[in-house]
Amino acid sequence: MIAFLSGQLVCVEPGGIILDVGGVGYRVWAPSSTISLMPASGEAVKLFTRLLIKDDEMQLYGFASQEELSLFRNLISVSGVGPKGALAILSSFSAATFRSAVAEENITLLSKAPGVGKKTARRIVLELKDKLGPPEPLQEKRLDGVSSAGEEAVSALISLGYRQAEAKNAVARVHDQKGMNVQLEEIIKLSLKFLDHV
Repeated sequence: MIAFLSGQLVCVEPGGIILDVGGVGYRVWAPSSTISLMPASGEAVKLFTRLLIKDDEMQLYGFASQEELSLFRNLISVSGVGPKGALAILSSFSAATFRSAVAEENITLLSKAPGVGKKTARRIVLELKDKLGPPEPLQEKRLDGVSSAGEEAVSALISLGYRQAEAKNAVARVHDQKGMNVQLEEIIKLSLKFLDHV
């Protein structure tokens, strides 16, 4: 089907974006982690996508990273978790935090996502634990060991009045999307963009 879309950002809407690809406007639903990374209107955007067809209606879901797309595919395979629920989960946690929560069977954390009760959280763990495999090190640990710029960004965000957990989660999402070799200024800019969408 449609593996990815590459075009110009038209605008950001609640829950998604409009992308101009060769003169055709695509409405793409996306998690807040992807929406928060969108540039200004008219700038280039590439999204990894999944097309779902239900009741003769086609809906396109887009993600800034292949990892988030993979998690989305896994989530919608879980009984009782639809596309909207999967987006809510991916909007609530970084990819690394979600993987760790599943591996550690952290039902309490997973059930904090909007629309996810403890029963659904248990089902997610049951059905995805083996699929996702062992977790990567938590982003907090990766920040300590790999990205000194990430540590500085967390400190800067805390000094701006954000709670430590919020700051770490925002920086973790930037690293999920952009990798670990991101400059301090860009980490702070993108983290603030994400925090503004929360």
